[in-house]
Amino acid sequence: MAERKISKCNRGCGADIYFDGNNPEGKTPSGGWVPIDVKTNRKHNCPNYNAGGEVPTPKPQMTKPQMLACLPYLENTRAMLTETLTCLNTDIAEIKRKLSSDSFKQASTMLDDDNGEVNLP
Repeated sequence: MAERKISKCNRGCGADIYFDGNNPEGKTPSGGWVPIDVKTNRKHNCPNYNAGGEVPTPKPQMTKPQMLACLPYLENTRAMLTETLTCLNTDIAEIKRKLSSDSFKQASTMLDDDNGEVNLP
């Protein structure tokens, strides 16, 4: 058996495909080539296929070097988010502490329930 040439689907789904005229599903009745999915050895049913419509622009796939180039940026973003969450948690704890303090409770008892005016002692 000849070694098959494997390539990525040109519609951008990322599937590995090949063409094989010996596979019963590899040719149309009129002789056209049909892509075969490497994983299933069956006709590739691309989720990006638009029958009768325009071929969609393939979704760009990031290469490993491109992914590695993004790591410092992602690490910096993660560190900034961690710092922001820490500050927010500190602020929430301070607000809870102030809300539970006696001075807030005393001030809240001065409010008139009917019209929202402050009743001074």
